[in-house]
Amino acid sequence: MKKTLVILSIFAITAISMSSCKKEYVCECTSNYAQSPPSNYSKIIYATKYEAKLECENTNETVFNTIMTCKLK
Repeated sequence: MKKTLVILSIFAITAISMSSCKKEYVCECTSNYAQSPPSNYSKIIYATKYEAKLECENTNETVFNTIMTCKLK
């Protein structure tokens, strides 16, 4: 009985420690248009750090001479 309890406890601790935590991350973006001053905005992403970084960096784009650069903070 004790052996089973110890094995289950070790398994539970391992499963909890290996699970990824989702948190709120802030993605800050700067938009530079050739004929106007730069504008900034940020958005909140609720995900793992890896997923948030991918989503934030995939926001980078260039459309009609506007360059949008985003970084995870």
